[in-house]
Amino acid sequence: MSARSVGHSVMYYVRRYGPAEAFGTVTALAAGWLAMHATGSIAASAIAATIGESIGYYAIPLTQDTKRWWRKHEGMARKRRIYTTIKHVARGSVIEFGPAEIVDSLTRPTLIVTIAAVTTMSHLITLFVAKISADIMFYTLAVIGHRLARRVEAKALRPESTEPVQASI
Repeated sequence: MSARSVGHSVMYYVRRYGPAEAFGTVTALAAGWLAMHATGSIAASAIAATIGESIGYYAIPLTQDTKRWWRKHEGMARKRRIYTTIKHVARGSVIEFGPAEIVDSLTRPTLIVTIAAVTTMSHLITLFVAKISADIMFYTLAVIGHRLARRVEAKALRPESTEPVQASI
C-alpha cells in the first residue's frame, strides 16, 4: 500500500468518525452538565453523559448511512424504500459497530482501574489515557467492521449473484 493510499484511507476514516467523535463529546458534556445542575448528583451526571455521548456519536454515521442508502434505493415504492433503507442501515451498523461497542464497553472500565492502580497519574490524566487506549481498540474494530459492512453492501447490491464475497481486511 502506497503512502498516498494510506493517507487517503486515514482521511476517509477521519471524515467518517471525526464528526461523530466531536458531536458525541459535545452531547456528553452537555448532558452531563445539565444532569449535574438539575440533580446535583455525580452519578446522574455520569449516566446522562454516557447516554448523551451515545446518542450524539451514533447520530452522525446513522444519518450519513441513511442518506446514502435512501439515494441508492431511489425508484422503489415509498414503503419498500423505507423498509429496505432501514434494513441496510441496521445491518451495516451492527456489523460496523457491534463488536467494537462490546469490546469498548468491557475494556474501558478495566483500563481506567488498571491505569489508576499502576500509575501515580492524576485522575483526569488516567481517564484521558484510558479513553485514548479504548478508542484505539474501538476504532480498529470499527474500521474492520466498516470494511466488512461495505463488502456485505456490495454483495447486496449485486444482481442475484451466488458467488461468495471475498473479505479482505
